[in-house]
Amino acid sequence: MLYDDIIQRWPSTEELAGILGAIKLNDTVLFEKASELFSEVVDPEVAHEEDPSKEDCDRCNMAFSEWVLFDYDLGLGYSVLERMAHMDASLVDFVTTQFFSRFWVISQDPEHDVSVLRDLRTHEDFEVHSHHIANQPRWATGTLGTRLACVNDEWRSVGRLSLHDNAASEPGPASAYPMGRGIHDRYAFIENVRLLYGHEGDLRDTILSVETYV
Repeated sequence: MLYDDIIQRWPSTEELAGILGAIKLNDTVLFEKASELFSEVVDPEVAHEEDPSKEDCDRCNMAFSEWVLFDYDLGLGYSVLERMAHMDASLVDFVTTQFFSRFWVISQDPEHDVSVLRDLRTHEDFEVHSHHIANQPRWATGTLGTRLACVNDEWRSVGRLSLHDNAASEPGPASAYPMGRGIHDRYAFIENVRLLYGHEGDLRDTILSVETYV
């Protein structure tokens, strides 16, 4: 069967959770190495608190889970999901287009659950279908860190952790390209988590809101 004949799809939340659970259960060495690396790079603030809140612990765990699934290099340059796409060709579009970045929220249309996000790095615009983003009016200012992916020409927010800060930032001019394709940088997410959640993170005081959702 040709690749073009394979219907592309979005993985379910349960499917992703199952993959992560299988790694934790069946490959404990890999999971422990990933945990050690995450702790070393991020140095989470919760690890320095005597009595961290459950909410802060949950958010840190969620950040670790997202990083392991989407960005952690299992070896030979492949992430968990990239290996998964080799076994299930219906996930190729999802896996090859996903990326994390920080964005300016240019516009929000809550009636149609659509927002236009502009990438801080490339100034490319993305029309994103997300009820959550479109219905957060306070996100119109500052910057939003989130993960996007595109399947069947539709961009969605696919991470379960969105990081919004109130650091002063005015949207830059739009790129000459009408809509972007994104740049997958394995280090973008964990570096963002370090800046916002790390013990010595430079942006910890700018956090306006952290949203977790399915």
